[in-house]
Amino acid sequence: MRLDHDIKAFTDRLAALSGTELAQLAHSLRTELEGADREVAWWRATIELDATLRRQRCTRQAALVAHGASQAVLGAARRSGLIDTDRAAVTTVARAASDAARALLVLPGLDGPSSMAASFVLPWRSLVDHAA
Repeated sequence: MRLDHDIKAFTDRLAALSGTELAQLAHSLRTELEGADREVAWWRATIELDATLRRQRCTRQAALVAHGASQAVLGAARRSGLIDTDRAAVTTVARAASDAARALLVLPGLDGPSSMAASFVLPWRSLVDHAA
């Protein structure tokens, strides 16, 4: 199934991130959420994603893939030593990766609808494309 492949490729690529890549992702993600408008948009997307997951009855599976994604980031951060030097960056990337993994469940691959929840996947598209 394509969806399983997307999530596995995403998680595998997260686990292989270097400390430099993690720091760059954290900076990019923080920049993306700067400003009240962008934070409100993130909350709206979160609400939409949660509702969609409930409607499709896949909240438990979403929790599992979110956990897997965040654990992959933590593992990469431990291997690179970033977890000891910049916990805030690691936390930023792990949280965003878990949101993206949950969104992958409700999007048809990476070519999902132009919904607010689809915005969770957009920052990660190159990671999945690179892993495929």
